[in-house]
Amino acid sequence: MPHGILEVFFPYLVAIYLAQPAERVGLAQMTMLLPGLGLLLVAGVIADRIDRRRMLVILQVINIVPVSGLLVALWFGQLTYTVILIFALASGTATAFVQPALDAMLNRVSGSDIQRAVTTTVGLMYGMNLVGYLVASRVDQLGVTPILFFYLFIVGIGAWLCTRLPSAPPPSATPRRPPLIEIAEGIRVVLGSKRMLPPALMFAFGGLFLGGPYAVLVPLMLRDLYEGRASDIAFAFIAFIVGGAASTAGLVQTGGVNHPGRALVGGYLISGIALLIWSAHVPYWGFLIAITFWGFGGGICLSMGRTIMQETAPPSHRARAMSVYYLGGMGMAPLGSLATGYLVSATSLLRTSLVCALGTFAFCLLIVLCTSIWDGKTSTDKADADEQMP
Repeated sequence: MPHGILEVFFPYLVAIYLAQPAERVGLAQMTMLLPGLGLLLVAGVIADRIDRRRMLVILQVINIVPVSGLLVALWFGQLTYTVILIFALASGTATAFVQPALDAMLNRVSGSDIQRAVTTTVGLMYGMNLVGYLVASRVDQLGVTPILFFYLFIVGIGAWLCTRLPSAPPPSATPRRPPLIEIAEGIRVVLGSKRMLPPALMFAFGGLFLGGPYAVLVPLMLRDLYEGRASDIAFAFIAFIVGGAASTAGLVQTGGVNHPGRALVGGYLISGIALLIWSAHVPYWGFLIAITFWGFGGGICLSMGRTIMQETAPPSHRARAMSVYYLGGMGMAPLGSLATGYLVSATSLLRTSLVCALGTFAFCLLIVLCTSIWDGKTSTDKADADEQMP
């Protein structure tokens, strides 16, 4: 829920509240995503070394600090673009450490059907994001400060909920090595796996052509083409969530898919088609329908990519493998955001959407032709995971 609030609230602050130009919006979104580039691999090592429940509790508490800083800046009337960039770095740092620990914890509580557990978790995440979007959509009426206080309240509840998780210490037989060696092992596990490498590459390309541009194009298109405000940004993200919830609900209802790699490619193609629709300068309702379509594909991508990774990664290296996976998307997304901002300034919003759509189609074709992703089947066989051991 706090993530959903921030996803609407942050671009609102930069693009509308501070009325920054396109290149500054892109730079701010890049700054929010940038810590993942340097810290995800370290986060994976830490999550494989310590109790993941304790790590998640600590991270929830730490996440209170950046938002408290924003409140102080507002109180003294010093909410500037520089303060926004500092907040983005701090918040992005906390987020970088959360995801590997969270995914490794999921295998601890999921039981044997990891695909269903991942898909259900993604669906619940979409639902809570939706609530966050609805809360953030009221910022024009309520003001910035009440939304931030509500954010702090929900983060506190999240910290308490993490204390209710079962203990998840690292395997006692896992030897301790220097951090750089353990990071290298995690990278080698992913790069050496015919099953894990394709979704990792797709997530990286997706960050460059989809994730990063999305964070910049949505607020700019709403501001410059549709005269939108905070509520319109929220409605756009809600449309995305509705699409993602629909696809994940369908996956849960059908019991999953036998060829997650094919579904993964299809999800990225659907997202690319949404960008292609944007490039035609459709009416506002068409813009929202395209975002819903994008979200439908995004739900498939998120569920299937994580399923393949978590099914295949060995338990002793799972958090590190997931950190390598997220590094691709979170590492390339800042570049995508920055490039999108400058490309919009140099050309137009519509041409930038077209370039991103064509890039999406190109990397999907490249992955299908150069890897075995199309032939892979879902598997929970322990032998498949053991194959990935360095």
